[in-house]
Amino acid sequence: MTTSYRAEVRAGVDLSKANTEVTDSEVTVTLPAVEIFDISIDNDSIQYYDEKAALLNWERKEDALDAIASAKEDVEQQTKEMDDLETMAQEQAKTLITGLLSETVGDKTLVVKFEE
Repeated sequence: MTTSYRAEVRAGVDLSKANTEVTDSEVTVTLPAVEIFDISIDNDSIQYYDEKAALLNWERKEDALDAIASAKEDVEQQTKEMDDLETMAQEQAKTLITGLLSETVGDKTLVVKFEE
């Protein structure tokens, strides 16, 4: 049985965990690893390609909740394997920090990096 659904994943960097180091020539901002903040499944979008094989009765609340939980677990697993998602979140965080701080560091070099 194959299912399809729409999901929204919010990923990013917790800036409250950023560390800053200032030397005579450089300001280094070290950001924490990208985190998944929220995964939301569009309940109305869950569909089965083989309706005859569908074991779920959408009238039963337990079946619907099981389907949603299963979809969320699937998305969580897929996001762990998505390097593009992490790269995009890192680029957005780096752009944000650079935009916020580039004019405040004076003649020092601004370095934005991520914890390894």
